[in-house]
This record gives sequence, structure tokens and C-alpha cells, in this order.
Amino acid sequence: GTGASGGGAAGGGAAGGGAGGGIASCSSSAMCLGKTPVCNVPTGQCVQCLSPSDCGAGNFTCDANHTCHATCTGSSCPVGQTCQADAGVCFDCLSNLDCVAPTVCGPNNTCVRCVTNANCGGQTPVCAQGSCVQCGSASDCPTVSPICQNQQCVQCVSNAGCSGSTPVCDLNTNRCVGCLSSADCGGATPVCGANRTCVPACVSSATCGGNTPVCKTDAGTCVQCLSGANCGGPRPVCGPNNTCVGCLTNPDCTNPARPVCDTATSTCVQCTSAANCPTGAPICSNDRCVQCTSNANCSGATPVCNTTTSTCVQCAKGSDCASGVCNFGSCGACASTSACDAGVSTCLQGPPSACAACTNSNQCGGLNGACDTASGACTGCLSNNDCGGLTPRCDTVKHKCVECLLPNQCGGGNNVTCDATGTCRRTCATQNDCAGFNGGTCQVDAGYCVQCTSNSQCSTQAPKCDTSTGRCVQCGSDADCPGTNGRRFCSPRGLCVQCRENVDCPAGTVCDPTLFCN
Repeated sequence: GTGASGGGAAGGGAAGGGAGGGIASCSSSAMCLGKTPVCNVPTGQCVQCLSPSDCGAGNFTCDANHTCHATCTGSSCPVGQTCQADAGVCFDCLSNLDCVAPTVCGPNNTCVRCVTNANCGGQTPVCAQGSCVQCGSASDCPTVSPICQNQQCVQCVSNAGCSGSTPVCDLNTNRCVGCLSSADCGGATPVCGANRTCVPACVSSATCGGNTPVCKTDAGTCVQCLSGANCGGPRPVCGPNNTCVGCLTNPDCTNPARPVCDTATSTCVQCTSAANCPTGAPICSNDRCVQCTSNANCSGATPVCNTTTSTCVQCAKGSDCASGVCNFGSCGACASTSACDAGVSTCLQGPPSACAACTNSNQCGGLNGACDTASGACTGCLSNNDCGGLTPRCDTVKHKCVECLLPNQCGGGNNVTCDATGTCRRTCATQNDCAGFNGGTCQVDAGYCVQCTSNSQCSTQAPKCDTSTGRCVQCGSDADCPGTNGRRFCSPRGLCVQCRENVDCPAGTVCDPTLFCN
């Protein structure tokens, strides 16, 4: 269609219609009624409109077919459509520029893959109804595949299209073959072989080989087996089609772990129904006896189904436990907030420690010292009141205490700015710009003065270079903190500290903003 988005009738004017309707002929509008109330005197036809004023109140236009349409502007069309101002109608496209390559603007003002063959190429060189296809007629096809069927060039659609050594049309592939069954063969080659060619009949297995090493003499064909003696390994049974299979009946399955024959697949499995399963794993699922497939199969002390292992367990997630912590299917105490369901609970001090929603900031501490009562999770900060020391401002998007949010919050004049991490930086273009500042090294690619770019520039008191901040720090991970005086954690600022949250501290103490237990 044309894709008009705002068309239709104006207010109380005509609701539809076209060039004709009403009466056979008119000489004035008094003779026209209903949806075509205006007389087009030169043609004697009742129409919807001759001018926009016939369309009633509102922004309407009268098109060349004497039909009212809501006028449009570029901004009034739906996303992806373009306004044709003279017609006052929104279209998908007015030119190829309105379409995304490789589509083009078609005659109905919609973006299509092609309008002419020139828009197509490669394996689909023909344009048919806006799509590039292999063929539209036989003239588009090569000699080897001369027939156009369903817009594809094929070799045959019936035996009439085949001849010579390949007189039969395989309708599954539309290719000419020597035979589809032995009925297509005769003479010295009475058997249709696996490669769809007529071959001589076998009289002994000596003339057979490969995947069909046995001669079925009554049919003169080479097959995989005549009995189980011709089979072995995981497929020890000769099936009715002379192919080796895993089983035909349960007695064929001798492995106690897979005692049942799945006759649909001719393979030995653990079960095909619950009747094959023991009490401890009473459900047959995907040929396996399992304890459960849903919580409905579990009860008592293990009411939850672990659908990965198909076993009944005490819990699968923190919310299944009173403590809020699920460790490998068992409820237990939490050692840190990382064991809790993210964003909805915090590991609160015990004993025993448990995951729960915080109700006030006294329950929080360390890196996440503010309680977001709306979510029940401890977070870094909600306002500047939650911050202090070297990081006095709250980034309320990241809920993190930072050094700065704006450049004017950093001292040092015009040469100091606030970077994306909320850290005050001195800007530089050359090494001279950093003289006397925090080590005096210009990280030219970033445009900041830094204290270090490698560990070799740091001291024994702060031996690690944090390349993300360009500062020498005590540690890069917990492994760098020996635990002296209880300092076993590495803080985000690279300092060895005693805690990150309250649960890291002994009972009766909390993790203060400096990350020490008090």
C-alpha cells in the first residue's frame, strides 16, 4: 500500500468514498449525499472533495482522486516514514535515499529489495515482486538446471526432464539420478545402489565392501548385516532393514545401567517410563531416572528441585533459606554480601550471620555504609552526608563516594580537572607540565599527570602501581595484604585494611568508614 498514516475523513466530512458513488450523474452538489457530497460537474460524478475546504475542519488536503487525507509535515509522520507534502500523506519512502541499502524505494512507496534486475546479482540475479530470486522463468536458468520452480533453477520436476544414464528424477532434490529403487534397474545392473546408480547384483560377500560388506543373495544387494554376527560394539543387533542397531527388545540390553530398549531410537537407555525407575529416582526424564523435574516432586527437608542435577535439595537460591544464603543446595550463614541475592539484601552480622534487607544504616558499614531502605540493600552512599575524608562527595548514579564530581571541586586552578572516575587530576601535554606534582610523570595518551606507570617507580611503603589511577598503592588484591594487625583486605584505594563490611568484624564491632573494625 501507500503507507498513508494520517488519512481518512475530516471531522464531520466524508468518511471515505472515491471518484464515483451516490447517483449515476450529477450537475450540482445538491444531488450528492453521504460519503460523496460534492459534484464534480465536468465528469458528472459525486466525489468526496474538489478542494481542501470540502474536507471540513482540521489539516486536510484533497488528493488527485478527490479523496480527503490528513495533511502531514516531516515531524508528524511515524518513525521511519516520510511526508510527501504536496499529497499530504506519509509514505515509507519517496526516493532510494529514504531506504537502508541494499533496499530501494518501490512503486508503492515502500522500501523493497529490488525494482529491476539491476538491483540484484550473484546467486539471485532476478527481481520478482520486490525480492531478488534465482529465476522468474526458465529463460533465467542455465542449461544444466533449465527449469524454474519456486523461483529456483532445478534440473528436473519429473522423469521427462531426465535421460541417458540418469533417467529418473529425484523429487526430493530435483536432480536426475540413475535410480530410486531396484524397480528402476534391470539387465546386468538390476540393483539400485546407495549412490542412486544401478549396480550388478551380488552373489557373495566377496563382491561387497565398505559400510555394506555382506551380500543379501536373495535380493542381490550388499547390506550391512544379515545377523548379529555381522555387528558389534555399541550396535550389536541386526535390525529388520539389515542395518546394525543398539537393540530391538529389552533382552538385547545387557548393561545394567541401561537395561531398557528405546524402540523409537533402537538404543539401550536407563528408562522409557517411570515403571523402569527405582523409588529413590522415580521419574523418567530424557531416558534417565531422576529424583525430580520440578518442586512439586520434592518435600520435607529438601523441598526444592535443582533442575540442573534433577535432585531434591534444601535450596536453590538465597530466598529459599531463612538465612538468605544457599551454599551448594544447603542453607547456611553468609561470610560476605557476595553470598546474598544481589541488590536486595546484605550479609548482616550474627551470630549467625544472615542475608536480610537492611532497615537502617547502622546495619551497614565499610564500603557500603548507607542503607537504601527502598531496596533493602547496603550501598556506598545516598548523599554527601554518607561520605567524608578523601572522598567527600556522593556519585548518586553509581552510589559511590568520590573525590569530585565537577572540575571546580578540585584545587589547583585551571590545570586540574575531575576525571570520569571522580578523581582530581592535573592535566598535561608534556613532562614539563607535571614538574613537582605527585611524581612528575605525564601520561600523554590520557593527558594526566600520574605518580607512576609501573611498579619500578614506587616505594617499599607503597610498592604497587595502580595503572588505572596512576598512583603507588600498598596492594592490588587481598593476596598483597599479609594480615598484619588484622589488615587482610585490599581496599579500592589500594590500602590494606581490616574490613569491607560489618560481617568482616568481630561481634560487637563494626566496619567504620576508614575500613577498620571499631
